[in-house]
Amino acid sequence: GGPFLEFSVDNWHKMLEINLTSTYICSKVVGKHMVERQKGKIINMSAALGVFGARDSGAYCASKGGVIQLTKALAIEWAKYNINVNSIAPYSLETEKTGTMLEDEKVKKALISKIPLGRIGQPSDVSGTVVFLASKASDYITGQVIFVDGGFSAQ
Repeated sequence: GGPFLEFSVDNWHKMLEINLTSTYICSKVVGKHMVERQKGKIINMSAALGVFGARDSGAYCASKGGVIQLTKALAIEWAKYNINVNSIAPYSLETEKTGTMLEDEKVKKALISKIPLGRIGQPSDVSGTVVFLASKASDYITGQVIFVDGGFSAQ
C-alpha cells in the first residue's frame, strides 16, 4: 500500500494481478469443469476492505472489491449450472504476512480497537467458514460475501 499519489502503476498492476486476475484465472479453469459436471462450489478470498475503504490502501481495496463483484457476477451466471460462488472477507488475520506488522504494539492496538471481538483473527477463524461454504449445508447460498472480521463490518 501507500499514499495513492505515490503508488506506481506497476504496483497497481501487481496488486490487481495477485488479488483479482488470479481469482479470474482460477475461476475460469475450475468453472469450465464445474459447468460440464453441472455442479460445484467456488470460494473466493476477498477482504472486508473490498467493501470498506482504508487510508493508503487504494489498490488493495480496489482489487478485493473486484473479487467481490466477480463473485457476484459468476454466482448469477453459473447458478443455472448448480454452481455456488461465494466470497470470504476477513478483516485482519495473524499470518506470516502480517506477523512483522503486528509485532508493533501500537499498530496491533489500533487494529484491535476497530474489532468488536477485541482480537486479531486467526486462519482457523476462516477455515471453518470455508468448510461450511464447501459443504451441502450451503447449497442455497450463492453470491454472498461472508465477513469473518470479529464484527468490524457490523459497525
